[in-house]
Amino acid sequence: VVFVHGFMGSGDNWATQIQRFSSNGFCEDRLFVFDWNSIGGGPNTGVLLDSFINKILENTKAAKINLVGHSAGGGVCYSY
Repeated sequence: VVFVHGFMGSGDNWATQIQRFSSNGFCEDRLFVFDWNSIGGGPNTGVLLDSFINKILENTKAAKINLVGHSAGGGVCYSY
C-alpha cells in the first residue's frame, strides 16, 4: 500500500492510518508513504511516484500495489 498525502501535508499525515493497517494484520514492511512537494513539486511528481512505485515492486517482488491518496494526493494517484 502506498499512501500519498494532500496539499500542504507530509508523509507524517499517514502515521495513524499505518498504525491502523498494521494492527489489522498488514505487514509494516508493505506500507509505504510517498512524500512529495505539494507546494512546488511541478510536473515531476508523477515521474517521482512512478520511480517510487517501481522501486517498491522491485524490492518486494509484489505484482501490484494499492494507492491511497488524500485530497491533492488523490489527484496525484489519479494522474499516475
